Parts: sequence; C-alpha cells; structure tokens
Amino acid sequence: RNSAHSRLTTYVNDNTTGPRTAETLDGNFFTGLTLHNVQLTLKGSTDTTPILRVGEVFTRYSIIDLLTADELPITSVILRSPDIHFVKLKGDSSWNIERLFKSRPKDPNDTAKFRMTIDLTSLRIENGKLIARDMNVAPTANLVKGKALPPINWGDISIEGLDLDRRA
Repeated sequence: RNSAHSRLTTYVNDNTTGPRTAETLDGNFFTGLTLHNVQLTLKGSTDTTPILRVGEVFTRYSIIDLLTADELPITSVILRSPDIHFVKLKGDSSWNIERLFKSRPKDPNDTAKFRMTIDLTSLRIENGKLIARDMNVAPTANLVKGKALPPINWGDISIEGLDLDRRA
C-alpha cells in the first residue's frame, strides 16, 4: 500500500502543476483503493484555494490490465463530499483547472501520440459542492416585470448537494 501511495503521489505531482496530498490510502490493492482527505492545489498561483478537496476518492480497477496493458483500467471512481473550485482571477483569461496539467514541450519530429488508454467507465460524485468564481464578471441588474431586484452575480456561482452519476 505504501508503495502504491508513493507511486500515485509521484505520478500526480509529476503530471500536474500542483501538489496533491492524501492523508491515507487503504483498500485491496488487487481490486481498488480509497484515498482519504485528498487535496489538489495549483503551485505558484496567487489563488491558494484548492481546486479539489475530497473526503474520499474510491477507485476500482483491473489489476491484470494495469500490469499487462498500455492502459489505465480504472472501471469506476467515486468522489465522496468533494469541494470543487473553478476560479478565474481578475485580468486572467483562463480558469485554474486549465493550468492544472503540465504541458509538455512539443518536439516537431515526434509524431507519437499519447499511447496509454484511460478506461473510466463510471464516475460518480456524491454530495459535492461546486463553486465557480470569475473575478472578471460584474453583477448585472436584475429586473422582473419592471421591478428591480438585487443584482445577480453570474461570476460567483455555488451549487451544493451535487450528485452526479456518469457511465460510459
């Protein structure tokens, strides 16, 4: 388990621009693992709000495919009680999530494509919270039948109790 936790941490930290932390990892290595208290933050950003904070990330996968094939055979991922924060800072044109994954320098002579298949058949979010903040958007007037109501700030949206079940 410690080896799997270390390899997963190294993989995520090598391929994203932010540090990932997880307090504990448990489960059956042959069928699935659960990460507890996971947090992912952008490194070097002026916004220090974690992009993702999750109480539990439960994964199921095929160990045989993982060891023998060029694929990441994750059959299901369940995010339990995640807080997901999408932020666009004032004067910026991109969301924090767009800067999460590291871009690789392009070699004009390299025609190879990403060769690993990611086989995710089920993604579920349970009791999630999604916050989207665009610091470039000003609140707009809110008129209903000619009556002025408090302005709506479309740049600051929060959804709580989000449940999502997506299957391929």
